[in-house]
Amino acid sequence: MFMSNRVAEMVQQGKRIPAASMAAAEQICKLLRWIRKEDYLDSYLCLPGWGDVDHMSPGSSFLRRLETLSSLQRHRHFRSETLEVVTTGGGNPYERAESIFGDMEQNSGEKELLETLGSWSTEVISDAKIYLKEITRAKEDDLAYYCILRVSQCPELSRLFSITVDFHGELDTEQRLAVLFTLKESLRSCAEVLLLDRRVSNYITLRPLLPSSVWKPSWGEYFLQHKSWELLKDPEVLPLLFKRRHIIGGFFILHADENRAVFCKFVDDDHAQTSDMVLYQVLQRQDGIYVDIHLESCRAVFHPSRSKSFPLYALYERVRRRDKDCAKNLRSRTNLLAELDSRDDIHNASGSKQQEEDVARIMKVSTPTIAKMPFFSDGSGSANNTLCSLLARHMTSDLFHTQTAQLSVEQVDRHEGVFFIMRLDWYVLSVACLESRDQIETEDEMQKTYRNLTFFTAGIIDLYQSDDETNVAKYVTASDEQFSEALPIDEIMTVHPKLYAIALYEALRNEDYPVTSFRSNEVSYAMSLFSFKEVLHASIELDDLTEQLPVESETSTGQRLAELITTILSPIPGSNDTLFYYHGKAGCDAERSGKAQVHEATTRSNDLEQTFEDNSSFCDVFAQPDDQSIGMEEEKAVAQSDSDCTPLYFQFTITDVGDVCENGETPVSLKRTRALKRSAILTAQVSVFESLEENTLPFTHAHVIRKLQHALNEFASEQTLDKYRYIGSESLTTEAFKIVMRNLSQSKHHVLTIPITFYVTRVSSMIKASDPTGVNESDLDHGYHILLSELESCEFTTKSSVDSFLIVDGDTSSTILLCWCFVQVNKSSGNVTVRVHHPHGRQAAQQRAETAASLVEKILDRTNQKLLLESMYKTRKAPAELIVDIEVDESRAATIAPEEVSPPRVYACPVQYQHEFPLHRRVSPSQAVRTLHSSILQNFMLSNRNGISVYRDESNNIYYMNLIYRKSIGQGDEENSH
Repeated sequence: MFMSNRVAEMVQQGKRIPAASMAAAEQICKLLRWIRKEDYLDSYLCLPGWGDVDHMSPGSSFLRRLETLSSLQRHRHFRSETLEVVTTGGGNPYERAESIFGDMEQNSGEKELLETLGSWSTEVISDAKIYLKEITRAKEDDLAYYCILRVSQCPELSRLFSITVDFHGELDTEQRLAVLFTLKESLRSCAEVLLLDRRVSNYITLRPLLPSSVWKPSWGEYFLQHKSWELLKDPEVLPLLFKRRHIIGGFFILHADENRAVFCKFVDDDHAQTSDMVLYQVLQRQDGIYVDIHLESCRAVFHPSRSKSFPLYALYERVRRRDKDCAKNLRSRTNLLAELDSRDDIHNASGSKQQEEDVARIMKVSTPTIAKMPFFSDGSGSANNTLCSLLARHMTSDLFHTQTAQLSVEQVDRHEGVFFIMRLDWYVLSVACLESRDQIETEDEMQKTYRNLTFFTAGIIDLYQSDDETNVAKYVTASDEQFSEALPIDEIMTVHPKLYAIALYEALRNEDYPVTSFRSNEVSYAMSLFSFKEVLHASIELDDLTEQLPVESETSTGQRLAELITTILSPIPGSNDTLFYYHGKAGCDAERSGKAQVHEATTRSNDLEQTFEDNSSFCDVFAQPDDQSIGMEEEKAVAQSDSDCTPLYFQFTITDVGDVCENGETPVSLKRTRALKRSAILTAQVSVFESLEENTLPFTHAHVIRKLQHALNEFASEQTLDKYRYIGSESLTTEAFKIVMRNLSQSKHHVLTIPITFYVTRVSSMIKASDPTGVNESDLDHGYHILLSELESCEFTTKSSVDSFLIVDGDTSSTILLCWCFVQVNKSSGNVTVRVHHPHGRQAAQQRAETAASLVEKILDRTNQKLLLESMYKTRKAPAELIVDIEVDESRAATIAPEEVSPPRVYACPVQYQHEFPLHRRVSPSQAVRTLHSSILQNFMLSNRNGISVYRDESNNIYYMNLIYRKSIGQGDEENSH
């Protein structure tokens, strides 16, 4: 311990040392110890050239000690230089569509910075923090010289890094600058690292993120001029200002996150030949968006921001004005884009007024593009309103590739109509206006009506424009060139003819606003996307009257044919009566078709011929019941009528008619149809969109085609049936029967169905042919064979095919038939179908069908009688359906209530022969019967019926008989009374 002489004397004398003296001595000792410690450290940091210790090896104690140096120790033993760099990596946020700040956290420039420092230094003391650069290696007569690099990220600015270079050793200034120069050159060579000319971290003061926090400026801020302003709050303000300051303004980024962006720029001062620093920061927080700009104060100028001649003042005024305009434009943009997510919301008057202001603001900074949309002329009924609605519905539907919503605005400035908001991409929107004012232009001496569809398109950069903006003109031009390609004009013009045709179709069908006229060019434009597909053919039978009647004169057959067409279709005004539209309800016309049979429409007449190539195929045409098929069509039509809006147009051609149409490909008008004078083939063509797949039609098309096919088939078939009816049944050939049956299926006729029941020996019961449960199909084949034989042998039937027969009246002349009545045995459904067409109508056909059904039921009874007789002959057992067992029935009736007794149907055969044999008076009647049963009739007796025998003769006729005896009345005593 250090002691003064006086203190030493006091100690020797045994006196007490003062406390102040002791404290002072303690402080002096502490200082001396610290000096000794630092001297030891300084000698340790000096690396001698002798010895075999490698101080620079990784993990050495020397490097670990360098890592633990305090800031005071570095200040005492090193000479320090500080650099600041800004990392510029992380991609271009302007090109991202999901989130403008999505890639800012990925600071790829930081990685390049650390790699550059690692390659420039000799050793890494602490990864991404401390590096060592060996300047001069140790020698025998000299020490080693080196420097230490420390990298630290600014705690408030994520892209600003400080690099501190600590030099150790007696290096002169020239050597230190040379080392710093190599470091700066290495940093300048980095693609994503920007070396700053001077430090800016000392001047950074950030506005607090929380409104309740107090903003305390740093001491460096007193050397800067500060201005601030508040902007309208909008989530896109910060991203737009980011792009504006960084991409176009030339500011470099110091910090960027979801709430704050900080930029810096050095503005050259030509007069002073220096650069002034401008710090620009924008903060988005709960209470608003704040912009702070700091301008570096120049020397010898007081309050430069108040002088309008000062360059930084002009910069401040320009930036503030544009920022405020940008915020308002962005608010309008956000309000309009919000409509894309709330299409079904109801907007009130104030909301509509706000939309009008937003649309007007966007229109001022946008680029207009006009497309001419064809519309309808006067007299078109509701066609124009319908077309507007269809265009609006399509543009706001999921089928439209551009996200679009309809606005509640009706008029902005000079534009009046329907307004839409479109998002072309993440940065570009467009306000579209479909004007409600018709405009007329003349082209090739023909007037055309159109309306303007104007697109007001603005990119997000355009929202920052102002009248005196000159620096970003090149960017605006580049965006304008891209707008024409991004706008969905081609898509709208592609779908417009289709919507035009639909509007024309719905206007024609709208009875509340009748159509008076269409121009021919409007009809042609509506049909431009259609191709007409042949869907059906109808043969019209008519005596040749071309030489007896004038060309323009009408015939009764032509009038009936034209009337038939107009009951389903109506001519389109402006088409010269060659084009027709369907005027009924979409697929739901039960009032006209009633319960009529609607059959499959065919496209070729030879298809109908092929249908009856097989004699047994007549049943396939009537496979589905009428009520069920019509009901299913009506249910499906109701489900699809709202969504299926495909227009339904028809045109007709007539071939082989001479004067009516020389070319079968040319559509015929109603006038020429009424002038039909000889047999012809009428071909109907339906409109389909060219994009429609081949052989596929919308449901409504198929339904109306079936209706038209049915009506035309009825018309042609009834004519054919009348022609063959006068030939007579005896003169009908097999081919004639095919033609008659085919035409009968397509005409108005009445149908009755009679179920078939056969007796099956294997199960000893009656089996329904429609539900042959428990038996094989082969068990029913014999019954069908007998039934067909009975029908064929009937005097009132004539065989027309394998399983069908024509029923004729016995008193009918052989040269004429009163009606057509066919009976068909349908094995697949297990019933007999009676079909009757009567020229006097359905009521007469129904009466004739009931008479034929009675005849069929008798034949069915005879068929089952034969089956029962065959079963009885083979098994020697009498079926209960043929011969009732009286004893069994009486025993069963005793256990069942009288009201529940339902006797089975008995197919008992009528008595064919009866003979009485007189007996001798000495012969016992019962003994005689038993003797005959046990002798002559023994092989013919039934096992389950007493006294009944069965017999088959040479002609395969089966009989059953019974021997009974009874008393004769009026016999004498000498004779037997039985």
